[in-house]
Amino acid sequence: MIMSYEELEELRNDLHRSNGGNISEERNPRSLKFQECLNQLSKQTHLLADWIECCFDEFHTLAVDQKALLFSNFLPVFTILERTYVTSKFGKKNQLLLSSGDFVEIDKLEDFFTDEEKGICGKQMAESFQSSVKQYETLQNLLSTEHVDLFEFFTLTVLSLWDHGLVGQSEECMSLSRKINMAIAEEYSYYQTHYKKNPTKEMVMNVSVLTCLQRVSNRLREDMSLAHLFDVYTIPENVINTFVGRYS
Repeated sequence: MIMSYEELEELRNDLHRSNGGNISEERNPRSLKFQECLNQLSKQTHLLADWIECCFDEFHTLAVDQKALLFSNFLPVFTILERTYVTSKFGKKNQLLLSSGDFVEIDKLEDFFTDEEKGICGKQMAESFQSSVKQYETLQNLLSTEHVDLFEFFTLTVLSLWDHGLVGQSEECMSLSRKINMAIAEEYSYYQTHYKKNPTKEMVMNVSVLTCLQRVSNRLREDMSLAHLFDVYTIPENVINTFVGRYS
């Protein structure tokens, strides 16, 4: 999974560099606006879907609607997990690092949501998203304080994909998800026992991370639904279908 993730990172880097003109040139990281973040997420969604297909042979056995269900549930959670994990390792204060190398200045939300070309004042949206940002900071601090490592990051990633009990989930998909969850739990238990000083504490803390991650994801879905209802930003269809919950 690590090798395929590294390939994913290379593909995303190429994608973002190509949007700037010359794929061979290094990009200078910059602070992005809300609309730019939406556009970046939309453009890389198919790469994330391909990555999941590549990582899990079991995914190929599922019906198309079940694949869509799992991926649509997974994408917001993984987006938050990956960005907070990377930011906890390499980010600066009041920043959220993006996969492009760019960043969001979370202490300047009104500027982030303001779109002068469209005549959008970002004040109302900044106030609406303030709760999401606070929860994001809580998650980032938790990841940083507990020194979540790469193995744990991938464990959380797998658990986030193979969720069960979702509305519309078939018995076959639910059974497969439970089976994979059990296998991952065994691997994680072995890792904690052999490579961590206090495995019991580590396991308890990672349950806390999962709980916090789900809370942030749910809140972000609500805020994205609100942004969609305002109908002032151009939210790409594949992004709004995922965050609002219309599977395709």
